[in-house]
Amino acid sequence: MKSGMDTRGIDGLRGIAAIGIAWFAHYYFLVPDDTFPFYNGITHWLWYFSTYFVDLFFVISGFVMVYAYREKIVKGQVSFTEFVKKRLMRFYPLMVFSLICVVILQEVHKVTAGVVFKDVLIADNSVLAFLLNLLCLQGTSLVSSSFNAPSWYLSIVLIMYILFFVVTYFAGKYGKEKIAYFLMMILGITLAIKAYPTIFLNCRGVTGFFAGCVLYEVCDRVCNITDNKKKNIVTWTALVALLVICAIGIKEGHGVFASSNQVIVVYGIFIWPMCVFLAVCMPWVKWILSRRIFLFLGKISFSMYLIHYPVMILMDNINIACNLGIHYEGRKAFVLYVAMVMVISILCYYFVEKKLDKLVKGTFNEKKL
Repeated sequence: MKSGMDTRGIDGLRGIAAIGIAWFAHYYFLVPDDTFPFYNGITHWLWYFSTYFVDLFFVISGFVMVYAYREKIVKGQVSFTEFVKKRLMRFYPLMVFSLICVVILQEVHKVTAGVVFKDVLIADNSVLAFLLNLLCLQGTSLVSSSFNAPSWYLSIVLIMYILFFVVTYFAGKYGKEKIAYFLMMILGITLAIKAYPTIFLNCRGVTGFFAGCVLYEVCDRVCNITDNKKKNIVTWTALVALLVICAIGIKEGHGVFASSNQVIVVYGIFIWPMCVFLAVCMPWVKWILSRRIFLFLGKISFSMYLIHYPVMILMDNINIACNLGIHYEGRKAFVLYVAMVMVISILCYYFVEKKLDKLVKGTFNEKKL
């Protein structure tokens, strides 16, 4: 039931998550000994923990899949092949484009610097790793961190899409999709807490994605509450609870909730779902996140996510080739990096992502006809 739900705020939230990843989460690739620019008590979380924004992407993906596809899958209006093809068409062309960019830029880096960019952190740039990237398996345990390292998320979310379809299809026959989503979330939590080794089931992906699926049911109920007083009580309680948890985490550190390896559960089932909940159900939060600037950031978020690592290599190549002596721990270097990420992401969105999307869809429609 979607009548009372406005999901525009989620697009703004996606844009904020992309900024967290592109600007902060991977900047450690450039700086020596974690000497971050603009570092202080306020930015500490951004520099050291913004990688958890990936878990927000998982939550959003699960939420959106239920919103857009659950009824269609249950009613047999979309086949498995069609569903997977649509998901692949959405991200695969740009993923391959960014992969090729990284390969070229790394070859240039080998010529100018004698080694690939961050050869210690990006462990596997072999031919086999390249083929596994093309097969969208770069986030599984079949390959170590390789080439466009942040793209690991895409292979995991593709597996989550497949799991979602299977779970929804079979559980939907008995009207038990909600229970199935909840059980899958519990599976993800178990994998995270017990640290069970798996090849394809990434605990962050399973936990966050299916927490997003469960969250949709909660948001659907709250958005359709006709009594505004009751709705306000629910949303404000959620906001206060989120602020209290965040305040405790900032003051005491993540260790107060869970060990460093298990804190992803806190983000996956509470912090990020609460943020998505407020973006959908609390009017003024939704209004802020629906402003043009946030919607635009949401629009280019995919390009920003996939292009920011190639931009790092490009920036380092220019620095070495032109002997600029850029100190990446400096504030000017960080501002320059952010500017390059934004400009190139916008260009990539309009002249690569949209063009590739149009080309692939056009080819697909021609073959279908």
